[in-house]
Amino acid sequence: MSQPTLIDPSDGQSQAILRLLRNQVVFNASSWSGSFIMEENRSEMFHEGNQKNDHENSKNVYKVQCFPLYSILLAVGKTEIDFFGLDVEGSEFKILKTIPWHKVDIKTLSVEWNHIPEGEAAMTQLMQRNKFVKFGHIEMAFSREVVYIKDFLDDFRQFEFD
Repeated sequence: MSQPTLIDPSDGQSQAILRLLRNQVVFNASSWSGSFIMEENRSEMFHEGNQKNDHENSKNVYKVQCFPLYSILLAVGKTEIDFFGLDVEGSEFKILKTIPWHKVDIKTLSVEWNHIPEGEAAMTQLMQRNKFVKFGHIEMAFSREVVYIKDFLDDFRQFEFD
C-alpha cells in the first residue's frame, strides 16, 4: 500500500489511525451527499438532513457539510483504493449506490449492513452488478459486516477462448 488514505469523520478514531499510518490523507467529512446530524449520546445517531428533527436547539447536535464519496476521492486524488471500510449506521446502501463504479478502482470493501433498511441481500445484489464478489461476513458484538472483493476475473470471462 503506497500512500494510504484515511477518510473518517470520527476525530478520536482518525487520530488513533493516523499514528499507525504514514503518508496518509485525512478528510473529515461524511460521504453522504447533503447533511447529517450526529448526537453525542449516540441514540438515533444519524438523521438525514431533510428529515424533520426536534434537535435544532440542542447543544449536543452537530451539523456538518457532506459530499459524495466520489467527489472526496477526486479531491484527494485517490480513485484507486486497496481497502475501503464503510460504517455509517444505516446509509451504507445509499452511499454505495452513488459511487460511479466504472470510475473508481476499489479492490476490497467491508460494509456494515445490519442497520440498512434494504438488507444485506439488496446490498450484495448491488455489489454483484458492479463486479464484486461476496467474500465473507464479519460478526462482532454490535456490528455485522460483509466483505466484498473486486471480481478480477470478470474481464477474462468476457472473452471466448478457443
